[in-house]
Amino acid sequence: MQTLVDSITYLSEDLPPGLKDHVTRTRILGNELALIHGADIDKCDLAIKAHDLFRHNTDQELLKNSSDLNITVDYVEQNDPILLHGRIAASVLEERFNCPYQDIIDAVRYHTTGRPNMSLLEKVVFIADKVEPFKVKANDILAPILEISKIDLDKSIEMYLSFRISERLKGGHSVHPLAIETWNWFVVRCHQ
Repeated sequence: MQTLVDSITYLSEDLPPGLKDHVTRTRILGNELALIHGADIDKCDLAIKAHDLFRHNTDQELLKNSSDLNITVDYVEQNDPILLHGRIAASVLEERFNCPYQDIIDAVRYHTTGRPNMSLLEKVVFIADKVEPFKVKANDILAPILEISKIDLDKSIEMYLSFRISERLKGGHSVHPLAIETWNWFVVRCHQ
């Protein structure tokens, strides 16, 4: 695992300062949530460290990275390439760094949209990324979601996706089909 950690650390050195700060805050929250909910803290920390390795790339770079890695790009991602950064990072972990941990790869891959039936690690990485302290300070509607995440990850994810999808629709923006599918899955799960 140390070689994998070293590779991710090396790549993360080139991140812009604001993104490095976000990753640090997300790692702190992710480790706290992992401890509360019983997720593997080392895997959580590594997945969070890797989740935004390509977040700073331009739209053109993200589309080229996707092409180079043979990632199929759907119509929503073509119009909003930032959605690809997690899939690109997951592919790099898998193909270039030979990451042997599928759960880490999946947590990185789906941290943007989520997916139905996420693992515990995926849930922790997803919600920690969305409600880290700076984001909560910038948007106080996220504060109750942060508090719920410490008690019920599923409910916090449902609440976050409800908020995010609503905001995207109000702004006239597209919503990735996997985010809608994820939201539906959590609505059913949380209201059974």
